[in-house]
Amino acid sequence: IQWLKNHVDIVEDFANFLIQIIKKLPAVVHHCPNEAFVLLFQFVKTGLQLHEQATLRSITMFTSNYIEYTKSNQRAADLLKQNGLEIVQILLKCIGGASPRHLVDTLSLPLLTLTKFYIDSTVNWVQQCLNDPNFPTPSPKRHHREALIKALSSERTSRANFKDHVNTFSSACRGIEYSGTSSNDNIDIGYNLILLSNRDEDFRRPAKQADIWKDTKYALGGQDQTLSREGGTWLCLNTVQSKIGVLLNLTSHLFEGKNINGQSRGFIVPNYVNNPEINLDLYMDELQKVKGNYTGFNFLGIERQLESKKWRAKYINNVSADSLPIEIKTSPFGFSNHIYGDENAFGKTRLGCQLFKTLLHDLTDNYKKTITDEKELIRRAFSLLSDTTIFHNDSNLDCVYSHYTKANRDQISSIHVQTTGEEPTYGTRTSTVLIVRSDQTGVFIEKTLSNPLVDSSEWTENKWHFQLNDINEPPVLIN
Repeated sequence: IQWLKNHVDIVEDFANFLIQIIKKLPAVVHHCPNEAFVLLFQFVKTGLQLHEQATLRSITMFTSNYIEYTKSNQRAADLLKQNGLEIVQILLKCIGGASPRHLVDTLSLPLLTLTKFYIDSTVNWVQQCLNDPNFPTPSPKRHHREALIKALSSERTSRANFKDHVNTFSSACRGIEYSGTSSNDNIDIGYNLILLSNRDEDFRRPAKQADIWKDTKYALGGQDQTLSREGGTWLCLNTVQSKIGVLLNLTSHLFEGKNINGQSRGFIVPNYVNNPEINLDLYMDELQKVKGNYTGFNFLGIERQLESKKWRAKYINNVSADSLPIEIKTSPFGFSNHIYGDENAFGKTRLGCQLFKTLLHDLTDNYKKTITDEKELIRRAFSLLSDTTIFHNDSNLDCVYSHYTKANRDQISSIHVQTTGEEPTYGTRTSTVLIVRSDQTGVFIEKTLSNPLVDSSEWTENKWHFQLNDINEPPVLIN
C-alpha cells in the first residue's frame, strides 16, 4: 500500500483506464484469467484505503462499474461474492475513522452499488461486521448500527439519503455529531433559490445578451441568433410564471445509431417558461413523448409552487427513450454536459457542488444564520463560475468525449473554459447568477464576453431586479 500512496497519480490513471475498459470493452474483461481478477480485487482492496480524493474517486468509480459488470459475468460475480465480506470490512473501517471525514461520501458509492445489485449479500456482510461491538470502533451505539443496516436494506433509499445515513454512522464511529444535509432544508438562509450557470460556446455563433424578450415583457434571458434557430435559448426566467428553464447539449457521440439530426433543442426552454397553460409536470410529460425528435439535450425545469412557495426541479434527457423525467430533491445539485447523476458527473460538476456548499457554509456560519451580505454572495458565486481547475484524468468526461483530443478534453474539463491555441474561438462565453430572496424579489446578473473574437478578457455585466408573480412589474435593468 505504501507504493500506491507514493504513486497516486499512476493509481488514478490505471483506475480510469480500467473504467474505460469495463465500459467499452467488457469482452476483454470477460476473457481475463482468474489470476487477473484476483489482482484486480487486490488493487481495489488496497486502493480503497488511499486518502487522495481524486484517486479514491477513481477507485470507487471502477469498483462500482465492476460490481455492475458482474451481473453479466457469473465468474466475476462468484469472485465478488468471495471477496465481498472483506471489501465491506475495508469500506466500513475507512468510513468509521480510518479515512478522513471528507472522503466518506466517496466511500459510500461502492456500498450503495453493492446494495443495488446484491442487497441480501451486502446486508449480510454488513451485519457480520457490525455484530462485533468494537468494529469499526466501540463508539457507535446499537441504534446507529441498526439505522445503517436499515438504510442498506431499503430499496427506496435515495443516494442523498444513503449518504446521510453513512455520514451519521461515520460520525458516530468518530464520537462526533453529524448535522446532515437534509436538516438544512428548513433553515431560512434568506434566499429561496440560488442558480449559477456558465454557457460554453463557439464565439462565432451569433447570440443576444440577456434582455427582456420582445414577445413577453416578463421573460429574461439570452437568445440564439443562428439562422433558423432565432429565439432559442439556454437559460430563461419568466417572472410572472415563476418558471426557469436551463438547457445543455449532449454530444451526438452518445447517440450512436439514433437520430442525431433532429430539430433544434433551443426552443425547449421558451416553450416551457412562456406557456401559462402548462405546469412543470405536464410539460415534462409532453416533452417525454417527443424528446426523440430533438438533438441531444439535458433540460432542467424549475417552478415555484404557489401554495408552498417552494421551488421544484425536474430533469430530463433524450439519450434513451426509456429514461423518465426525474424530480431532483437533493440540494444543492449540479450538472453539466453529462447525464444527471453522481455516477456520471464530471470532475468539474463535483467541484462546483463542493465549492457551492462551502460558500453556503461560510456565509451562513454553518447554517446558523441568514445570509446578510448579498454582495459577498454574488462575488463568491461569480468566483466559483470563474474556477479554472483542470481535471486531466476525468474518466466520465473522457468517456463522453472520447472522440475529442486529449487537449480538447482538458480544455473543457474546468468550470470556466478558457481558450487554447488549438481552440481559440471556444470557451465560457456567459456566466449567470440568479437569486430569489425570501420575499420573492430577486436579481438576475449576467456577465458576457463583450467581443470574444477580438478580446476574450473583456466582459459586459448587466443586472436586473425582479418581483415574482407580479404582472405589473416586469424585470428592471439596474446597471
